[in-house]
Amino acid sequence: WLVEALTHRALGVSAHGAIVTMLASATADVMFWVVRFPFETGKLRVQAMQDRSTLGAMRRLLAEGGYRPGVLYRGWQTVLWRDVPYDALEFGFYELSRTATARIRRPDAERRTAGECDDRRWESALCGALSALCASLLTTPLDVARTRVMTQPRGVLVAYAGVLDCLSKVLRVEGPRALFTGLGERAVMASVGGAIWFSVYEFVRIGPPE
Repeated sequence: WLVEALTHRALGVSAHGAIVTMLASATADVMFWVVRFPFETGKLRVQAMQDRSTLGAMRRLLAEGGYRPGVLYRGWQTVLWRDVPYDALEFGFYELSRTATARIRRPDAERRTAGECDDRRWESALCGALSALCASLLTTPLDVARTRVMTQPRGVLVAYAGVLDCLSKVLRVEGPRALFTGLGERAVMASVGGAIWFSVYEFVRIGPPE
């Protein structure tokens, strides 16, 4: 919903373009995590048996941090490093692939417009799967770095100062191949998820086919 609202209302664009969609998706992602991350922080503390409830964990963190909202956003850069590029690329590739399929059927089409050429649901699924696959291939190094940063032991000595530091050290010490650990599993899951997600996305956006 945020992507559609930003694309058509805030940006005033009636036609889907890859760049516009990528910008809208990235902006929507940041807005989403601004709201969700404090709850995600509280949930992690509950899962670690440090608190009994998410809201209780959030209240404790605020109290310990002098009621500064920033304490609820510690480490959120690691989430943004992975999710914002992934979603922006996924939506961008999707619009490019849908435009390509529209041009195959109608060569004079410069780009697909809202609601146009969406009656073929298999296209949504296929383009969604390919878009998610491409996005996962390009962002797997960020996912590997994020995982390492978030799972490293907390203490005086930390292996990685952040995502960029992690990428640099892994590339230098372990080589490029280490940055694509788990690529196969992630690509398969992303492709299946993309096919389902974009099929539902088009159904909700324009309704069932006539």
